[in-house]
Amino acid sequence: MPVLLCYLKKLTGENHQITEMTYDEIKKLKIKKQLIYGDRVYNYTKTEKIPLLEDLLKMMKDSGLLMILEMKPSDVPYNFKHSQETGVEVAKMVKRFGLEKQVVLSSFNPFILYYARKELIVNTCFLVQKEYWNDKVYMSASKADLGHLEGLKDCVKNISNSEYGKFILETPAVVKAIGASSLDMDYDIYNNPKYSNDTYAMFKKNYGPEFSYGAWTIYKLKFNEKQLDDSEKKIKNLIDNGAGRLYTDDIPRLLTKLGRPVRKNSASLAVNYITIPRFIITVLLVFSLIE
Repeated sequence: MPVLLCYLKKLTGENHQITEMTYDEIKKLKIKKQLIYGDRVYNYTKTEKIPLLEDLLKMMKDSGLLMILEMKPSDVPYNFKHSQETGVEVAKMVKRFGLEKQVVLSSFNPFILYYARKELIVNTCFLVQKEYWNDKVYMSASKADLGHLEGLKDCVKNISNSEYGKFILETPAVVKAIGASSLDMDYDIYNNPKYSNDTYAMFKKNYGPEFSYGAWTIYKLKFNEKQLDDSEKKIKNLIDNGAGRLYTDDIPRLLTKLGRPVRKNSASLAVNYITIPRFIITVLLVFSLIE
């Protein structure tokens, strides 16, 4: 049974691998009353259980919100059997609730997206992480696994580590192989010479002018004021260049930046959790306030 993304050690104080637990075991865990996020402390009046994905899908029904639903795990080497089970099960659940037009399925794991698309015609988003550039173990395992995707075996086998990140990002080969309709990544990768020069122009040239890209995580609640100020230029560039999705911890701040009203009655889901880090950690990766 899918549960919402949850970092057990941070949220419950228990050191378990959630993918190896049954839901009966998970139900016994309680989210702590006090959470430390960066150098900030958040206190709550009661503990809460870890919800099922099904609970959120019920809340999303008729909400008018677009949901970015990230599927995990995404560790390499990829577990192909588990990837297929995850992609298919989540796709079936989205279909059961009739949310195909209201959900974008995303993952760092390309195989989860591949199998989800085999099960359901739905928009999917491939998530690109910095490990494609700077983690040799990740690169090696990833390259070996990507060779199982149709059309990629010959592409990846001779790529050097120094060129691997560039291949993943700047050629649409992986996106095409898994049928993804968009791509998101850390906002620090954009126009960063370490990863990608002139990223916005690259997307338009290599992927097409209508291709959708986005970034995470802006306005982190753990940031101090200097860190928030330092990030403003990159956030402005993302907005000015038409980023399709912006992942944030601080919804009111982002809405203000976008010049949109902060409507506390726009959806009970956003009202109840708009600045609660434990919700952000477990849920915000699976929904986004996008017009």
